[in-house]
Amino acid sequence: MKNIGFIFIIIIPLLLVGCNSNLSNEPVKEEKKIDQFSLVIEGDKNLYQVDEEIQVSAYLKYIGEKDIEFTSVPTITIVIRNYEGGNVIEKIDFNDIKTTMKKGEKFSQTLNGINLEEGKYDAFVQTSSFSVGSSQFSLSSAPINFEVKN
Repeated sequence: MKNIGFIFIIIIPLLLVGCNSNLSNEPVKEEKKIDQFSLVIEGDKNLYQVDEEIQVSAYLKYIGEKDIEFTSVPTITIVIRNYEGGNVIEKIDFNDIKTTMKKGEKFSQTLNGINLEEGKYDAFVQTSSFSVGSSQFSLSSAPINFEVKN
């Protein structure tokens, strides 16, 4: 009988911790590398309170060796969706796109001050089709997930 009480004392806290382990205030990040480019989306955390400002950042980084010039310049967009229905909540284009890139250079955009209703959301970054010389690219990151709670 003493063993059963001991088991409950050990198991109950573990179950409670396990149930909450996927909700934290840890930063979230997804990265997609293709050829000479790295496309990244980051969130400052994955759990927010209602009326708390959400911050999402994304960038396209050139990781090749030689300077490049785009034959067709990409449009780069951050998309935030309602996770349940897939409805687009925010869609923001980068505003610092140039026609050339040097090794290590980034095109970036940060969304600050976004307030969302209670619910689950995801965000990703994508590019339109673009080209460098005869090479064609079209990139999209995996989504980061976050939740807004009361």
